[in-house]
Amino acid sequence: MKRIFGFTEIIGILTFFSFLSNKLHTDVYKVDANQSSLEWIGEKITGKHNGTIKFISGEIKNNHGSIHGVFEFDMTSIECQDLEPGPNKTKLETFLKSSNFLMQPYFQNHNLSLHPSPL
Repeated sequence: MKRIFGFTEIIGILTFFSFLSNKLHTDVYKVDANQSSLEWIGEKITGKHNGTIKFISGEIKNNHGSIHGVFEFDMTSIECQDLEPGPNKTKLETFLKSSNFLMQPYFQNHNLSLHPSPL
């Protein structure tokens, strides 16, 4: 009986296809919008503030080191966390949402895209 493939040839072919299948695999990580938020810090000469913005959706794709991502934020949810509830907090949050800063009345959702760049 004539052998078409020997043991080493079969191992080589299996190794090749195993390597090929690993190259085609992409890991996808989705944002859990109910449990996630973006933390921000804003600094000025006289001090700084910090707070959060809620996610609407988002995901990161890792294709063996090539990172891609898309995130969508609800800009109406911007909140300052370092100030106590009161007139100063309301004033800052109103300014951040205004057309002078984030233009929240016109752009209620913002997108952030990540694209790979060559090293």
